[in-house]
Amino acid sequence: MFEVVRNRSGQQRASGKLPPPATTRTVCALAAGTGDDDVLRAVIAERSPLRPNENNTDGNRAFYEFECVNRGDGKDTRPFVQRDAMVRASAALLRAHGWRRGGSASVIGHLEWTNQKIDPRPARGNADVRMSTIRRLVADRLDHAPSWFPKK
Repeated sequence: MFEVVRNRSGQQRASGKLPPPATTRTVCALAAGTGDDDVLRAVIAERSPLRPNENNTDGNRAFYEFECVNRGDGKDTRPFVQRDAMVRASAALLRAHGWRRGGSASVIGHLEWTNQKIDPRPARGNADVRMSTIRRLVADRLDHAPSWFPKK
């Protein structure tokens, strides 16, 4: 499960175009549904997400979301190509809103949003999908042209 950017006002995307920026910072996340309002405020402020301890806020109103097929059990595979898609999608949405520097702080995952989810978790021998890694890769991508591909 992966969630990315909703627009700043929390409006849902109704077409293929991003909604216009509003007054508050758009949030990127890896997982919507119900989560913690304190986490949402931290992400909007681009502070490190807190550990969720309650589920009192509808994340579907605050985040863009997309799914990456995986059981989330720490055993199912996470191919590198899937992680690359997560990173590219996050960076593309941040770019579309004009947030380059610091934008990766707006990317969060299920585990950071709600205490009701168990993913994303890396499995041995698979791509590292810890959110610290995802955010670092998004930041790297934002420092380069969209067509950039990192050296292996």
